[in-house]
Amino acid sequence: MLDMKTITRRVPAALRPHWRRFYSQEGEDIVLNELFGYRRDGIYVDIGAHDPLAWSNTKKLAELGWWGLDIDPMPGTAAKFRRHRPRDICLEVAIDIGSAAGPLAYWIFDEEPRWNCLAPEAPVNTRDGRTFPPSRSIAVPTLPIAEALAKARLPRVDLVNLDIEGGEEFILRHWPWETLPPTVICVEIIGLPAAEVAAHPLTTFLAERGLVFASQLVSSVIYAEREFLRRRYSPPNSVAGRPASPLGWAEGS
Repeated sequence: MLDMKTITRRVPAALRPHWRRFYSQEGEDIVLNELFGYRRDGIYVDIGAHDPLAWSNTKKLAELGWWGLDIDPMPGTAAKFRRHRPRDICLEVAIDIGSAAGPLAYWIFDEEPRWNCLAPEAPVNTRDGRTFPPSRSIAVPTLPIAEALAKARLPRVDLVNLDIEGGEEFILRHWPWETLPPTVICVEIIGLPAAEVAAHPLTTFLAERGLVFASQLVSSVIYAEREFLRRRYSPPNSVAGRPASPLGWAEGS
């Protein structure tokens, strides 16, 4: 009897479903690929990129032909991205998060590298009732987001993926909106119910710039340009000959 791996190898690549392999923690890359219609020519900015393969929200896009700017201060990150994504630009720096508490250190968690972050004091993370202090801290170079983008000289930005364990809102509020407005933003917001995300100050700030709350996972929220969503998912004008509501059902039915 053939096992699944053998069957998969024998199926022509063109017939294999898009979902054969994804990489992100909670399916973010599935949602993002659906939003973009599996297009093959996009440009991303991945802040807190962490790794070119593991837990990556942009790896699947890169497989499809996307490229972009990867930013992460962890020593050795740039070499990994150059090896696995040679088209990308990688900056081994931290992005300024505007702390008023004094100089920031980069705290490293050997047990869970996804918790690595900038902070003025040692952060402590909790998982399944256990606490995990950082293993050590190091000094890393820091750039404002506008300077990092200027170094990359990207022609446009289709997606911003942002996961730095705090400071995401500061970066977006200091984004160069006039010159590089993103179409979609995937940002880490952990544990908030949808109603609170909808009322969050970041949601209001982004709505003023034309991006609306489009999707939510456990630890990530995805915002997208309103006009982009309208073009991508245009609702029916009528159902059974009657005017349609935003959900597609006839008004008054």
